[in-house]
Amino acid sequence: MSRPEPTPDTPGGTAGKSGPAATSGTPDSCDAALLAYLRDHLGRPSLSFESAPTRLTGGFDTTIYQFQLEGAPAEFSGKLVVRIFTHGFNRVAREAAVQGAVAETGFPAPRVLHVCLDRGPLGGPFTIMPLVPGTTIVDAIASPSLFLFRAPVLMAETHARLHALEPSLLYRALASAALPAGPEGTRAFLAMLRDELTAAPDAGLEAGLEWLEARVPVPNAIPVICHLDFHPLNILVDRGQVTGVVDWANGALGDPAFDVGTTIMLMTLGPLSVPGFLEGPVAAGRRWAARRYLSAYQKLHPLPMDRINYGEALRCYTGLQHASQRLAPGAPEPAAALPYAWGTPKEVLGLSRRFHELTSLTLASDRLAGLWRKP
Repeated sequence: MSRPEPTPDTPGGTAGKSGPAATSGTPDSCDAALLAYLRDHLGRPSLSFESAPTRLTGGFDTTIYQFQLEGAPAEFSGKLVVRIFTHGFNRVAREAAVQGAVAETGFPAPRVLHVCLDRGPLGGPFTIMPLVPGTTIVDAIASPSLFLFRAPVLMAETHARLHALEPSLLYRALASAALPAGPEGTRAFLAMLRDELTAAPDAGLEAGLEWLEARVPVPNAIPVICHLDFHPLNILVDRGQVTGVVDWANGALGDPAFDVGTTIMLMTLGPLSVPGFLEGPVAAGRRWAARRYLSAYQKLHPLPMDRINYGEALRCYTGLQHASQRLAPGAPEPAAALPYAWGTPKEVLGLSRRFHELTSLTLASDRLAGLWRKP
């Protein structure tokens, strides 16, 4: 199971998302570099842009552009997205393999048309894929309609469909890409967290990891394909149907209860900017939506609630530990580090409170408490 690093995007911000969230165009040098690369890759010297690259908003560690080619082969002839990564060559290749494997089954994930792991052409590794029609579930429910009641059920149906896919698909895809399957299951993930905590100790978090290590659920006989960042901003819909599930960077084989628990945490606590007077009603609405999602999922793919609660607690703890690591001595300065969605005082407080509700433990990290202290 890979290290989950959910970084919820603003609507329209992730590879494959369409919609009105376009911002200013790319620098001319980037336009020219992308066109030169594609002319060479596709063997079309006369290739040109029908629509020049336009940046899409969102993305914490990727820069994303929408564009359309003229004179391209059929596969590259529609509206396209290029997603340029700030770092993580292995991550790029792995995400493309996972996404491609599930897309081949007919699951609504964008097909990856091309992967380039060379930083040279565009300044970072990148992927190219079709632009998925539709809007995020968040945008869809923002318009007054009965879709508000349908959306959590649609999420559950799509998530259960993912967990029903044959897991050997992922093994084969990773093997074809010469990538390791990586650690699988909750124990392997906990071992990774333990290594990270040993490397950057935080005594205030130790009790939380020990609690999780002592209560690992009995593993499933066969792991399933998990998304591990499955939330309303990563699900696109059109006319009441899911057209795409995007952002597969955390995709891995693992316990479906961890995936479901992660989704509940993201639905209820994921960063979302709303006016102060709406925070209470929005929080209540998010909890209602999470309960409706969970109820619908359980009817399709029943899982023990203690396993789901454990998965949610594990994801809350993971966010706290990774927020702490970014404040550890020797960590990059904030200006040089990549943004982290769970590193603000508000998010840390939400994670801490929910972890306490699930475990009865209060994690007293001096390092995280420093977020509230003035220098």
